[in-house]
Amino acid sequence: MKVHFYTSIFLFSFIFSSTNSVGFYSTNPDSLETVLNSGIDIEQKIKARNNLAEYNFKYNVKKSISYLTENLNSSKIDDFPKLKANSLYLMGRAHLLIADFDKAESYLNRAQEYFSKNKLYKEVGDCLKDLGTIQLHQNNYQEAKQFYLKGIEVYNKADYKPGFAHCNLNLGNVYIEQFYYTEGIQYYYNALKIYEELKLHRYIGMANNNIGNIYKENQNYQKAYEHYEKASQSYQLDKDSLQIINVNLNIGSTFLDQNNYKQAIKILYQALEEAKSTGFNHPLPIIYNNITACHISLGNLDLAEQNNKLAMESALANKSKSEFMNSKLLAAEMNLHKKDYRESIQLAHIVYNTALNSKQLIMLSNASKILYTSFKAIDEFETSLSYLELHKSYRDSLFSENRMKIPLSKDFEYQLEKQRQSQIIQQEKDKLAWEAELSFQRMMLIFLVIGFLVLGLFAIIMYKNFKAKRIAEGELEKKNAILEKYIESNIQLEQFAHIASHDLKSPLRTVGSFSSLLKRRAKEKLNTNELEYLDMISNAAKLMWNLVDDLMTYSQVNSLQINLAPNNANQLVEEVLANLDFSIKENNAQINVLNLPEKFMVDETKVRQVFQNLISNSLKFMPPDTTPKINIDCVSENGFWKFSVQDNGIGIPAEYHDKIFKPYKQLHTKDKFEGTGMGLAICKKIVEKHGGDISFESEIGKGTTFYFTILSTLEQEENKELLAEVAA
Repeated sequence: MKVHFYTSIFLFSFIFSSTNSVGFYSTNPDSLETVLNSGIDIEQKIKARNNLAEYNFKYNVKKSISYLTENLNSSKIDDFPKLKANSLYLMGRAHLLIADFDKAESYLNRAQEYFSKNKLYKEVGDCLKDLGTIQLHQNNYQEAKQFYLKGIEVYNKADYKPGFAHCNLNLGNVYIEQFYYTEGIQYYYNALKIYEELKLHRYIGMANNNIGNIYKENQNYQKAYEHYEKASQSYQLDKDSLQIINVNLNIGSTFLDQNNYKQAIKILYQALEEAKSTGFNHPLPIIYNNITACHISLGNLDLAEQNNKLAMESALANKSKSEFMNSKLLAAEMNLHKKDYRESIQLAHIVYNTALNSKQLIMLSNASKILYTSFKAIDEFETSLSYLELHKSYRDSLFSENRMKIPLSKDFEYQLEKQRQSQIIQQEKDKLAWEAELSFQRMMLIFLVIGFLVLGLFAIIMYKNFKAKRIAEGELEKKNAILEKYIESNIQLEQFAHIASHDLKSPLRTVGSFSSLLKRRAKEKLNTNELEYLDMISNAAKLMWNLVDDLMTYSQVNSLQINLAPNNANQLVEEVLANLDFSIKENNAQINVLNLPEKFMVDETKVRQVFQNLISNSLKFMPPDTTPKINIDCVSENGFWKFSVQDNGIGIPAEYHDKIFKPYKQLHTKDKFEGTGMGLAICKKIVEKHGGDISFESEIGKGTTFYFTILSTLEQEENKELLAEVAA
């Protein structure tokens, strides 16, 4: 077992402002030291100490604190309120760098009070940014977000672009910490664009570091190393010790993820020495824990134990509960390797109970794995089995926490729909029975009026009506039975699609996970062909997963009703393009949005899916070295809005024109273009649910234009009943 640590968020969240205070003297440290030793007045000495403190943030934060302490202890500091506020702010940032959050927050709030009172917006923004960082590192994401948004607001008042970029970068951290990668990476690119315009090397490095972390999280290690290298180059230019520690820590952690333990240890020790020499203590428990994990994997248990003790000591010193628990977990793993199973169980129990209270799934999964392995080793099989089941449950929750809720919620919807349909059927039965009874009573009234003179004729009529009633009731019963079977079969089919999808995913997860596990553990024993076979198994499992997902989506389009509401097509398409922003920039695509209606009645979620599928296809099916050019337009035609999505892609061969809207029909092999062949089939179902139609025109080598129609608002009002019938 190997414990992984998310190493980056603390370090890259500390954003420095470039030249927060303007000193009278040069920021050259030697000249500033000369100022302090000269006979100049106290005001200039306070300024010099502030500048020296800010300069040493990159090299030795302890030295920064000593300069600022001397300033704040000066008997004359109150004579210079603005300089005092600057000293308070810098002291707050210094304590932020060493993770003393309580002191940092106190100093920053005192500084902000002065800056706000005197409308120094740039300085207020600096305080808000750093207060947001404190909340971020305490996992108070909503509070952090509010501080950063307020920071953006006041930085705009001050027209201070670097601060605006800093808050964007940290907002990206807030979203990434909550696994909202799409939103997070967009904020990173917003910041990176401004940093590159201003040529701020340190912050260009931070943005690249963050993007590297995302690639690392998605196991694209080559891309991660590329961005870490760019970050390292920027930090070296700026001689920023803190960020050099950070990027080395990230590189070492990436080597650990790839099982390259010796290289990981080499890089991590560099980060460790740098952190010790510069006084940046917060990364120490993370570094020690990563080094411990490497030594455990290499079987160096004595070295692992030494580093584990140092990790616990530094975690306690830094008040880092999460890293202290990670240290305990690693200690449990060490005892498992030493076959000291009782000690391993005791430590793992501590971690498990702590993680259970805070609902930390990763820690619960790792701790339960150690527990079931240890109990199995001492022949307590029943207890071992219970922890094995818990471990599987936590792994499933980690793999797809949100998706696991779908079958339960859908089952409730199905039962509710079934009950509603049964009520409709019963109401129809009662209505028909009442109408039949009413008809019979009318016949009886006619019989009384006509009297006994027409008794013979009435008897014949009664017989015919009775017979007709029996036939009608028989036909009604048959139709009701057919209707009930139809409804039941549709409900069962939908339930089958969801349940089968869930049940199929479980073995697919097993195949994917164990093929990856086998590849990691037997990597040195397998040849190149055998490793390729394992990759093929893993890729096939991923493809099957996507196929099952698309089948689920396709079945849902048929079953769910359309919820029509007024929407702005321009806004809807703008949101789709924002979601595809990464792909658009990656391909340098040119997107032209023309005459879209400001109001049309649609189910927003489903029509957004149509636009997303069509635009994604236009970006994907492009000849090599071709800049995508996509035009999105709309015209009013015969009571419909006729939308078009035109591209300059590879085109569709004529022999496939009658097949592309059918499920699982792909025109190209998967090694050329990814996908499952369900996108256009889903688009067709959604458009038809809106009472419209979808078609296309295409020419090989010149591109394709897809058209789809939606009833205009006026036509929807006039055809409300017909549209409701189609959408149901």
